[in-house]
Amino acid sequence: ELTSGGSTSTLSDGLFSSASIQAINVFHKYCGNVDILTMYVWWFIAASKEDGVKCVTLKDDYKVTAVRLTRAIKSLAYLDLIELDVDKQDARCKLVRLTHKGKALKHDIINSFT
Repeated sequence: ELTSGGSTSTLSDGLFSSASIQAINVFHKYCGNVDILTMYVWWFIAASKEDGVKCVTLKDDYKVTAVRLTRAIKSLAYLDLIELDVDKQDARCKLVRLTHKGKALKHDIINSFT
């Protein structure tokens, strides 16, 4: 517990919650050391209710350059956690979706909370 100016905060708040640390540990077992943006890109894709996320959506939501996003996507593809596909509705757009290994990681993270 941390106390500052009469307000109390615990280490279970925010990024340092035990659930967040647990999820990061599971992610780390699959991927090793990756930068935070690469991990966030994977979380965004894993949390999507759609079957695939447009690269443009990722770029806009994270407000990063196309080069930086491409680097994160290539890292995740190299780890076989995601795959790229052409959007059937708009061939100019690329969709990013989880592979079987990516879905297994998502499943393991969800199960680590129970």
